[in-house]
Amino acid sequence: MQRPYPGCLILLIGEEPLHVVAAADPTAGICHVITAYRPGMEHFEPDFRTRRGGS
Repeated sequence: MQRPYPGCLILLIGEEPLHVVAAADPTAGICHVITAYRPGMEHFEPDFRTRRGGS
């Protein structure tokens, strides 16, 4: 069993953008949702894919 599981950040563009952080457990065939949040302009560029510089 591999832990931590391979993860990814999923971007959903709708009325408001949404980031979903997920991890895949290929052995069990399960995708675990770790967290979901609305990305803010203070942390991301207008494309919501590119993180702004700084902390």
